[in-house]
This record gives sequence, structure tokens and C-alpha cells, in this order.
Amino acid sequence: MDHGHIDDGTRLVYRPSQVEEQAIGDWLNADPRRFFATWINDRNKPLLWEADGRRYSPTGLVQQIWRSAEWREAWSAVQGPKQWALPDGGTLVDLAERIWQEMLAAEETEGEPA
Repeated sequence: MDHGHIDDGTRLVYRPSQVEEQAIGDWLNADPRRFFATWINDRNKPLLWEADGRRYSPTGLVQQIWRSAEWREAWSAVQGPKQWALPDGGTLVDLAERIWQEMLAAEETEGEPA
């Protein structure tokens, strides 16, 4: 996300799936900081996890959460951006879709005769 749609310092919330909640919910709830990350406008590692002060990609942080919780049956792949919610309740995937639609609409407008 290089479009500046998320301000530096925006707090995001990890929203585990029902399966994750059952598997690692107790571990997550033991330290509420495990649910939160701060957005930093950086292409590679935009999330600063409150639990350890390190930076991750959205997917990398979900995987780190699973490793830290010692979830042995965790899936081998995850769409991390689907699991990080913005203050408005939408996810990073929702925001990316909105940006994509805005870009398409702008391109269509540019192509119209004046």
C-alpha cells in the first residue's frame, strides 16, 4: 500500500478466525497487546507489533503470532491482510479493494471525451 491511505501510527486489530480463536484464543487473551499492531508506511514491513516491538508484513505477523502461540496445527498459508482490521472496521483487503475501484474509476474518467 503505497497510496498513503493509512496514516502512520494507525492502530490495527488482529481478527482471528473462529478456528484460530479456538486454537490460540487463550494465548492471545493472556496479553491484549498481542491483538494490536501500529501501521508504518513501509512497503515490506508496515506493522509494528505491540507485543514485541518488531516490524512485520501483515501475513508475516499472523504467522509470527501462530509460532509464538505454538499452534502446531496452523495452516501452511494465510492471507494476513484479511485478518488486520482498521479503526473503521474494514480490513486491509477491504481497503485495497476500495483503492483498486477508485483507480479504475479514475482511469475510466480520464478516458472519457471532454
